[in-house]
Amino acid sequence: MIRIIAGTYRSRKLLSPPEHITRPTKDRVREAIFSALGQHIYLANVLDLFAGSGVMGFEAISRGAQSALINDADESAYRIIKKNAETLQVGKEITLTQRSFEDLLKLCGEKQQQFSIIFLDPPYQTRLLEQAVSLVEEHHLLSSHGIIIVESNGRFELNSEYYKKIKSYQYGKTIITIGWKHE
Repeated sequence: MIRIIAGTYRSRKLLSPPEHITRPTKDRVREAIFSALGQHIYLANVLDLFAGSGVMGFEAISRGAQSALINDADESAYRIIKKNAETLQVGKEITLTQRSFEDLLKLCGEKQQQFSIIFLDPPYQTRLLEQAVSLVEEHHLLSSHGIIIVESNGRFELNSEYYKKIKSYQYGKTIITIGWKHE
């Protein structure tokens, strides 16, 4: 079981898919991410692309985000996300999808949908991360002054020409890279 750390749903417990399917972001790492985001989370439009349990999207809503699109391609992870949404009794501010990340990012690009915050935490395979970041940039999915948060198990370089500020933090084997979009 994992839990929401702060906000409206504080201390509410969520189900998590088996660890062979997903790797939930630890409480202290989530707390550090949301501390780094500060007030940027308030009224944000969030994309949680490789959601697992959906905890990043649910945490964002709990802390004041306006909306969250929570996606996972894995069927069992998606079922867990749906159960968590029912448990929290979230409303229209949450959209749940079960699509490949490529299809979802392409669809969002076609709809000219943009997000102020995008969480990327794919299975620890750098190739997936590189593809997802490339598609986010190609489809212009980050809004003006948008923020991308990347979780990986190794150093990951964001394009310094696309992002005006990039910070990295390490928590054990987990490395969080945050990029603020240029304008």
